[in-house]
Amino acid sequence: MDAMALYDGPRGGRATLLAATLGIGVAGAVSAARSTGWLEGLELAGYDRLVRWQAEGEPSQRVAVVRIREQDLARYGHPLPDAVLVRALERIAEQSPRAIGVDLYRTEPPPGDSRRAFETLGAAFRRDSRLVLIEKLPQDDDPGFPAPRFAAGTDQVGFSDVVIDSDGVVRRGLLILWDDAQRSSLSFSLQLALRYLRAEGISLAPDPERPEHVRLGATSIPALESTTGAYVSADARGYQFLQDFRPGRDGLPTYDLPDLLEGRLPAAALRDRVVVLGTTSRSVKDDFVTAHSAG
Repeated sequence: MDAMALYDGPRGGRATLLAATLGIGVAGAVSAARSTGWLEGLELAGYDRLVRWQAEGEPSQRVAVVRIREQDLARYGHPLPDAVLVRALERIAEQSPRAIGVDLYRTEPPPGDSRRAFETLGAAFRRDSRLVLIEKLPQDDDPGFPAPRFAAGTDQVGFSDVVIDSDGVVRRGLLILWDDAQRSSLSFSLQLALRYLRAEGISLAPDPERPEHVRLGATSIPALESTTGAYVSADARGYQFLQDFRPGRDGLPTYDLPDLLEGRLPAAALRDRVVVLGTTSRSVKDDFVTAHSAG
């Protein structure tokens, strides 16, 4: 084609100039809107949709849940007595899981429980390095909720703190937090993941190319920054990352506490898995909104 055919005289030149000017103006307006945070909500909602689209498929075979329901609390008591908790942990351990997470706060024996049962729990904890307890770290005026004294100074404790975005949705995960003295604490989920991956020879290490980033095997996990993705001025303290929840179409395999205690679980239901013991009772508030909560 003749190059001159692409040019339609002064009128065509003015149209081209106008289109270019409009394009630059629109790009500038979008950039300004994004930098001031006006588009953050829309972009985060788009991220949520992407997470939901990717979640279809079979449920994870790596994680299983043993749930304590409202009727179980009525039956066994709340907080769950130490003797019942020890029996549950023994039942879980019999199935040879790779990691056992206790998603129940425990500092002292529950009211009315015996000191002996609490000491038995401590002994069970010390015998089994697969066990991980939770703690809530102190923050500002919140004193937190420490793990039991028998777990202090061990690597069998993980914090349960989460990051909630301004619209009330949990999109970011926390791997590591540092206190004012720069002492590090690992999250409950990271402690469990490390125990699962240990059997495959995978451990946590600095990225050889960017030592400020952590690495699991061949996978680097870049730390979230205040302007990562859709965020404009996010609080990026600690070592955060964007969650990519993939629970599968039907969620995680879930079993009830009475079935566990009374030996009604399939023989290999928990084998080689991360098993999390926690409550789904409505009377014990522990619910958070995620990308999968839409609708």
